[in-house]
Amino acid sequence: MFVNRENALHVFIHFLEQKSEKNEITVLNYHGMGGIGKTYLSRHLQHLQQTSYPNSMFAYLDFEDSNAWDPIKAMDKLRWHLSRSYRIDMAYYDIARTVYERKYNPDIPLRKEDLNFFEEGSALANILDYSKLVPDSDKFLAWIALIYKSGKKLMNWATAKQLEYLEQYSKLNPREMIPYLSQFLAMDIKRYLSLNKRAPLTVFIDSHEALWTVNRTQGSMSNKDEWIRELIIHLPEALFVICGRDPLEWNKINHEWSQVVHEVPLVPFKHAHSQKFLYNCEIDDEIITDTIISTSAGIPYLLDRYASEYEQHTEENIESLRERVSQLNVGEDAIRRFYLYLSDEEKRAINILSITHNWDYGLFKELMIKFNQGFPIAHFSSLCRYSIVQEIETTGTYTIDRVMRAFILEQMEQSEPELTNDIKQYVANYYSDLIHNLQKNGIDARSAIKLTETMVEEVSRILEPEQFANWLAKHKAIGYSPLFVGRANELIEIHAFLSNSLYKGILINGNPGVGKTALIQFACKKAKEQDNWLTVMIRGRDLDYSHAASVFHDASKSLETDLGLELSDLHEAADKVIFDGEAWIRELQKVIREHNRFVIIAVDGIDEINPMDRDAVALLIKMFRASEMPDVRWIFTSREHAFHFNDNEMTTMQLSAMKERDIVLLMRAHLDNEGIHITEQELYSIAASTLGQPWMARIAAIYHWRNVARPYIPT
Repeated sequence: MFVNRENALHVFIHFLEQKSEKNEITVLNYHGMGGIGKTYLSRHLQHLQQTSYPNSMFAYLDFEDSNAWDPIKAMDKLRWHLSRSYRIDMAYYDIARTVYERKYNPDIPLRKEDLNFFEEGSALANILDYSKLVPDSDKFLAWIALIYKSGKKLMNWATAKQLEYLEQYSKLNPREMIPYLSQFLAMDIKRYLSLNKRAPLTVFIDSHEALWTVNRTQGSMSNKDEWIRELIIHLPEALFVICGRDPLEWNKINHEWSQVVHEVPLVPFKHAHSQKFLYNCEIDDEIITDTIISTSAGIPYLLDRYASEYEQHTEENIESLRERVSQLNVGEDAIRRFYLYLSDEEKRAINILSITHNWDYGLFKELMIKFNQGFPIAHFSSLCRYSIVQEIETTGTYTIDRVMRAFILEQMEQSEPELTNDIKQYVANYYSDLIHNLQKNGIDARSAIKLTETMVEEVSRILEPEQFANWLAKHKAIGYSPLFVGRANELIEIHAFLSNSLYKGILINGNPGVGKTALIQFACKKAKEQDNWLTVMIRGRDLDYSHAASVFHDASKSLETDLGLELSDLHEAADKVIFDGEAWIRELQKVIREHNRFVIIAVDGIDEINPMDRDAVALLIKMFRASEMPDVRWIFTSREHAFHFNDNEMTTMQLSAMKERDIVLLMRAHLDNEGIHITEQELYSIAASTLGQPWMARIAAIYHWRNVARPYIPT
């Protein structure tokens, strides 16, 4: 069945209808990764043209057939298809091909039956009836000229100008003749179209990328498909549909190609279209459908493979079938399809880069030098054009398609586990060096932390949780703790808030147990250790108006400890019978300005302030508004989206549940710190029930451990 290609159909029909009205060079370039459905689309478009335009013509050439890699053989295929399907007399092409054969093999006797393009009843057949052997090129053309001058009907298709052009062509060497053969093929087709009211003509070319397979070390791709461009230029009457994994780059040869080549990228199915595809395959079991869709990621080839597996086992009970579908391995075949036209060095490059998750030129270069010296570093840009390589927001960073990367990584871990682990460790060390070099390069703190967070995130995706925890433990200097993971983006956002003066406060919203308290405690700890901030931590439930003086008296003591000074004026402001929050803030600002410091006041759980205690709420608002940037910054947490005051000096952050991988890493770090060991499989099983909440994860892990009572054995 045919789904989710409405735009591809619309583009084809639009330009096909235009061809009926005007002759302008038009190329449609459908491109996408292997298995995305290019060949199926091409066949569907051919069927659509046949049924919608029964008087039209089309020719089909598939470079998956290695015989078509040779330009001569490819043009012969087009010649035969058009001649047999529409009875086109290929007189010019046949004569030009005969001249080429005699030039290419001048010393070998040649009969007309030896010409693989020879067709009985053609103009060439009539001409060669006068001789048993095909004469050399000069005699052959002289012979044709003589027949033409005699006025015989078998030459009524020729003109003196065209015969002169053939004579000039005969003076070229065989290699130079090849592009000109496209012109002679176009001349025959144009002559036929001018005499017959059959229109439009479409030439479908599939698997364009396969051309690169032949003689990879000789010439460029532009040389290998030059004959196609010549045919397009000399046959504007035809619509050309070229399907391939990668977009055409003819605009690099001549920028004018960009005006006539229309790219149509083919992307994986969306969830709804995948559902429609499976529904049309009569697959309606919800679990099987969800399993297939999540595993195939909308790639039509994989959807079709899973659907075929389903059809072959419909007699089985549904539980058995669900298990088969979930365990079906189509990765090996998907990899084989993509690697079909790649060299061993290119395959190895893709394998290595699939282990790294994301990579840029610097990492690519290091990995190729270390693990794949046969792949030229200069081919980086060519590698990045592959259909499964995706650029991340045009930053110069790339990744391998998610599904293909998973297939390749699984295969690598099974076939070359030692190499896979070596590459992972090499990448982790590569990022370690980059992180340490940030400190030496004098980069500003905000940028350094952002880059560090990014690189740590990359390492977390490459290493297994236990490996990553060990890696983090060796890099405490970068400000990470194995007991606090999974909040890299949030820490960057808090650091950005503290680094500029756009907002005085930030409110962190989140459901109970999602880790708001742990986040602000860790953020304040980092700010204190790395940027020398002073910090004041206040619990919202402690902040009632009648005890406010006591709360801020304790805060004053905390600041005394951090500064190593006695702050009598600050204590005096807190010790008043009626606590004056604004006065306390003014004294605080005097202290920190005197010592050239800044302070964070973190109020954890402002939703826990008694809503009936309006004086406490008013006090907090007054203190917030009395404080001045950049001396004092506020961090609030709350379960609710609404909070007690609305101020244009406040920004907000929504804290969501943690990812399963981060929950596993967090549990392992906490348990190892307590001397408790639980297997990774058990941790993932526990993580699935925690709803991404750190506190629930810790409790569930401890509860599980106590039930199994397993002693910890250090490794």
